[in-house]
Amino acid sequence: MKERVILELEKVTLPEGLTEIPVAAFNQASKLKKVNIPSTVKSLGLGAFQGAGLTNITIPANIESLGYGTFRDMKDLTTIIIEGNVEIPGYALRACTSLRTVVFEGDDVTFAGRGMIITNKENGDGSAVTVYVANETVKERLIASDTASKDYGGYKIVVGSKAVSTASDLIAELNNGSAVRLSNSISTPATLKAPYGNYAGLIQKGGLLDGMGETLSVTGGGETYAIMTYGGTIKNLVIDYG
Repeated sequence: MKERVILELEKVTLPEGLTEIPVAAFNQASKLKKVNIPSTVKSLGLGAFQGAGLTNITIPANIESLGYGTFRDMKDLTTIIIEGNVEIPGYALRACTSLRTVVFEGDDVTFAGRGMIITNKENGDGSAVTVYVANETVKERLIASDTASKDYGGYKIVVGSKAVSTASDLIAELNNGSAVRLSNSISTPATLKAPYGNYAGLIQKGGLLDGMGETLSVTGGGETYAIMTYGGTIKNLVIDYG
């Protein structure tokens, strides 16, 4: 009965004081869409979220250890952010078929020797995934550890991207051709001068804009654009234009 209840859960609120999310705690909880990880939690057990239905998850810096296959088979997962300097275990993100964005914010992240095999298809293709790392050291460790991924299409690694939370910062970074990630949804009017007398909400001059599943709302009418681009990549972004 307990297992059946967990599998049917859509939202879980865990209490402060909890120190561990145990082995297979939310295994195959495919309807689960929201869960908090309290600041007191130090470890996630083997397969803790394997097969869970979350679309995005942030692993806070208080987590000191992750179990083998922690997030594997999460078919709806598009974005995962790991904030701390934790060792990433083997098969942590295998067969996450919707995966688009992985962020390692720590500057001293390590990886288990067997590798994570970051993939977004059943057969292991990771070519649609972008992995953000803090520095070249973490990048080199990732490449050395996850060698098996090279047999499955690989993935793009970006060093030193910036998370932005305001329209003004986003406009400035895109103007510089930077790699940026949205940390929340952003709204902006279409007031930037575009060619032929038109206006745009954003102007992208190369670089990379990863929406992290957030929404860009652009207001304006007539001959205006949500984004005027002069090259670069836009991914994982919901655009609300009106």
